[in-house]
Amino acid sequence: MSNRIYGDTGAALIMILISISLLLIMGSSFLYCTVKDFIISENLSNNTQARYYAESGIQLAYAVLSEDIIETHEVIYIIGIGAESWMEVWVEPVSEEDRLVTSTGYSGNAREKVNAVITMDGTGSSLYIRKWMKPD
Repeated sequence: MSNRIYGDTGAALIMILISISLLLIMGSSFLYCTVKDFIISENLSNNTQARYYAESGIQLAYAVLSEDIIETHEVIYIIGIGAESWMEVWVEPVSEEDRLVTSTGYSGNAREKVNAVITMDGTGSSLYIRKWMKPD
């Protein structure tokens, strides 16, 4: 007498292997999408912070110009905000009344740059931001 069952070719084992393979593929796809989404959200956060740092550099230059602290030559400020965050502010005259302010914000691996033209009136008693533009 033989204990061998005829017609059983290991179909259950093949089905289990296929099911496990499909689950592994689905799990690795889910992990890949999750990691990619995390990287995208971190980059977006860094870009947003860098943009706000650059815009605050324009406001810093506005405050410094309103206090009449700087002369007519080019002035550069580099201000550290954190371990991987800082801003650079350049102020240079373009005419008797106008100052071109270029502010660059850095956060992580992101860099955002903003330009503005700050105009002082003829008396020097008031100033305003005439143009605010993001360079190409």
